[in-house]
Amino acid sequence: MNIQIIENPQSEGLLAKASHGVVSAIESAWAAGRDAHIVVTGGRTGLAIVEAISRAVAPLLGNSDIKPLHIWFSDERFEELDSADRTDTTLIAGFAAIASICHFHRLLAPSQSTLVEAAQDYADQLDGALAATGFDAVLLSMGEDGHVASCFPGQTEILNSSASAAAVSDSPKPPAQRVTITLHRLAQTPVAFIFALGTGKSEALHETLRRGASMPVELLRQNSSVGQITILTDFQVAQ
Repeated sequence: MNIQIIENPQSEGLLAKASHGVVSAIESAWAAGRDAHIVVTGGRTGLAIVEAISRAVAPLLGNSDIKPLHIWFSDERFEELDSADRTDTTLIAGFAAIASICHFHRLLAPSQSTLVEAAQDYADQLDGALAATGFDAVLLSMGEDGHVASCFPGQTEILNSSASAAAVSDSPKPPAQRVTITLHRLAQTPVAFIFALGTGKSEALHETLRRGASMPVELLRQNSSVGQITILTDFQVAQ
């Protein structure tokens, strides 16, 4: 995958850029007569872009070529389905305007499975739905240490996993137990948008652009020979 940087001090402009790209990818899938599959991320940025996508897709709901829109969560905390700590609950609410066409792929809860079983179930869902194909678009957010989804620097086994999803039992960011879509699977897309907002991300972004061997976005790039990674940042990146 190639990496390009888009700088804009106004985060609204970056959100608009990403949402436009994702909606275009969704429309392309529908035009080809198939379901669309996108990956979304949590946090304030994730919710803002989910709401932007929902607003853009809502006027299309009456069109005859509309197909289901599959929503995959880049990572999820291993909590009960009704827990306020889960990421997917807030993001699902952001899709309210187009919920009728959305299929939300949720992680199993502790009352339903062990952490390892939940990861395997999510991997099975991904493999069953996508088979040999990939996502239409992927949305991620970079942490100050450079992590994306719940793929953290230093977690070699997870970073290099060839499975579609992995159990994270010792996340550096609480809560410790999570399930993440792997870099191997996330790379299977023609377009990925990664937000790096706030100067606290500067060091990790620069190390990524230097192709640091332990940086998750660099490993994401290496996992596919095709596709475009667009990193969107609100600070100037010295080249």
